Amino acid sequence: MIRYLFGVVLGMAAVGAVLAAVAVLVPSENGPIAAMRDAGEAAPEAGPEAAPRPEPEPAPASEPEPAPTPEPAVPEPAAPEAGPEAAAPPIPEGPSLGTPAPGGDSGALGPSDDAAPSRIASAPQPAPQMAAPGAEAAPSVNVESAAVPQVGTISDDAAAELIEGDALAQNAVAFEAVGSQTLMAVILIDEGADSLLRGLVSSLGVPVTMGVTADIQNAGSVASAYRDAGVEVVAVLPSQGALGVTEGMSPAAVEPLLAEVFQRVPLATAVMDPINGPMPRDRDLTDAVLEALTVTGHGLLTHRGTGLNNVPLIADEAGVYSDVVYRVIDDNPGAANIALELGRGVLDASRGGSVIVVGRLRPETMDAIAAWTGSNEARSVTLAPVSAVLR
Repeated sequence: MIRYLFGVVLGMAAVGAVLAAVAVLVPSENGPIAAMRDAGEAAPEAGPEAAPRPEPEPAPASEPEPAPTPEPAVPEPAAPEAGPEAAAPPIPEGPSLGTPAPGGDSGALGPSDDAAPSRIASAPQPAPQMAAPGAEAAPSVNVESAAVPQVGTISDDAAAELIEGDALAQNAVAFEAVGSQTLMAVILIDEGADSLLRGLVSSLGVPVTMGVTADIQNAGSVASAYRDAGVEVVAVLPSQGALGVTEGMSPAAVEPLLAEVFQRVPLATAVMDPINGPMPRDRDLTDAVLEALTVTGHGLLTHRGTGLNNVPLIADEAGVYSDVVYRVIDDNPGAANIALELGRGVLDASRGGSVIVVGRLRPETMDAIAAWTGSNEARSVTLAPVSAVLR
């Protein structure tokens, strides 16, 4: 009986060695980690020290697949004398590896060089299994989802839509005119060039309006910060880029463009054409813009330019508040030139009842406005947010 058990143990040790070799060369169905774990569990049973220890249930290890029997064939008496390096006694049909060996190979399993290659060759299709992990790893990066839209572009996947409302009234800063003085609105365009000046706008002490260019970085946060400080905001259309308006552009492109602009500058009371923008010269573009503004309730600002600007008349027919920006106060640099343009704006207001002028968010422009507000010219008008002039 002891000889029988000793033969079984030697056979199992040989099987463990072959299983370890197969686990390294042939990936198991459960992955390389499971194969290493199975090989580690079988390895401690090898060696002559395990011979005296009886196994309670040796039958499953030597049980043949076709006809399971509790007692396997008795090994030949010469097997125990062969030593650990000798080939183990033949086991009928070999142990099960989870998949029957093709061709019914029942050769003896042992550490000899002749037996190991026969088991490896009979493994079920190793090449496809080896290629499977590589094939699955290739598409692991989703190329479509990895694409990042460029800054300033309009994404079709998250296209903005026009929101119905009355933006001019809802986003306007509270203002009450005193007396019968004419109104003058000063708009400073924030082009993203000097972010340090943003915190100084409220220190001017006059109700200027900030024009936030829609394609600057963090335009929404910039607009919200102005509005939280009590400063009114208008959305400025860029003259180029994905959000730019150009003469002759398709009217069908206007609605999604404006929807994106208002999404980026959500607290605007109005939208302003770029300086020297195309709207006064492009009736189809103007009609498309006005059609969109009848939905959102924003006002429309265009520039006087050098020709006739009848956009306010067309807007009035469409039911949209609109006005013309008469002057750009800082085209000519220098505090004296800026003050001169502000004075001319006062004259424009006295003739038309109100006026809108525009400058840029620059230190020179802000200093000139701060100095001018204490002049007699400034006292002859009431500085107001642009919504008060539009309505």
